[in-house]
Amino acid sequence: MNEKTIQFLQLFSTTVLRCRLPDHARLNAGLLEYIDGLHRAAPDGRTRSNVLGWQSGNLDFDVPVVAEFASLVLERAREYGLAHSWAFPSHMQLIMRELWANVSGKHAQNSVHIHPNGLLSGVYYVQAENESGDLSLIDPRKQAWVMQPEFSERNQMNSPIQTITPEAGTLIIFPSWLEHGVNQNLTDAERISIAFNIDLFHEQMVDSAR
Repeated sequence: MNEKTIQFLQLFSTTVLRCRLPDHARLNAGLLEYIDGLHRAAPDGRTRSNVLGWQSGNLDFDVPVVAEFASLVLERAREYGLAHSWAFPSHMQLIMRELWANVSGKHAQNSVHIHPNGLLSGVYYVQAENESGDLSLIDPRKQAWVMQPEFSERNQMNSPIQTITPEAGTLIIFPSWLEHGVNQNLTDAERISIAFNIDLFHEQMVDSAR
């Protein structure tokens, strides 16, 4: 490198995987039918980070469309790990420890939170429109927020909050420790998603983990 060369090294980055699942229209139709049945059976749902929205309990892995979905997500989670040079020893296995559905009507949102005791977490959008509530990802480097100059524009290099607009068929995976939330749904249509936690378990513990 000569003295005139300038490099901008993006160090200590936080990786977020985003992709579209194959044949997602068919998959989403099955998931919508299953989630609608859960919603009707337990209209009160449960409350965690959800504000105004409905949230299910843990989905049933024995339901074929749930099993198919979980398998597709675990394949992408493995790709996430391989991109980080995870060794994946033969006696260890990625498992989806839990997954749940979210139905968020107008003005529903999710407060900023993390997923404790997890390795990877994420969300899949079964039904979503523009302005139905962006996913907000929070810069974990709190010290970087202490003092900032004025910016001519916001971009990935200077913003403490990055957002991803939901789109049906899109999967997002990120480290479980990454703070995140969901903005208000500003539309009249429900935003329907599935969130999940993934861990790396010893193969002898896989059955008991579920």
